[in-house]
Amino acid sequence: MDSQSMIVELKKALEEARRKFEDARSAITQAEQDIQSLQGAIEFYERNLPMREIARQAFNVLGAVVKPLESVLQGMSHRQAVIAIAKHKGGVIKAQDAKQIMIRAGVMKNTKNSTHMVHNAIISSERFDRIGRGEYRLRVPSNATMTALATGVFPPKSPLQ
Repeated sequence: MDSQSMIVELKKALEEARRKFEDARSAITQAEQDIQSLQGAIEFYERNLPMREIARQAFNVLGAVVKPLESVLQGMSHRQAVIAIAKHKGGVIKAQDAKQIMIRAGVMKNTKNSTHMVHNAIISSERFDRIGRGEYRLRVPSNATMTALATGVFPPKSPLQ
């Protein structure tokens, strides 16, 4: 190999090394910017402790604070709770999800029988259709039923039925 071709090869190697160096430098610069952004966010939340609570709360379209589902369920019976959960979830409820929500809300305790209790509440409410294994859809009452209930044609069921 002559000296001229050696110089050309060395220049190519130098350009490749410079390109690799610039790629590494840009990656380091990006990582430094990410670190600064994260440090700024941490410092902001440390300075503004009440902001953590505000960030956790959900706001509806009108800007009013929406209560967490667990706080709404407190004091409800199992039947009322599964219906409220189904309404909150868009009409479809999974028994295992409902069980976990009800346990977090304090409506029931986590026992061996809690899954059966949720299924029993869903079935005995007579307001759900089974759509899959452990999955139920809330029935929408027809207009005739709503009218009959409003006019008192159907007497309310006794709690023992």
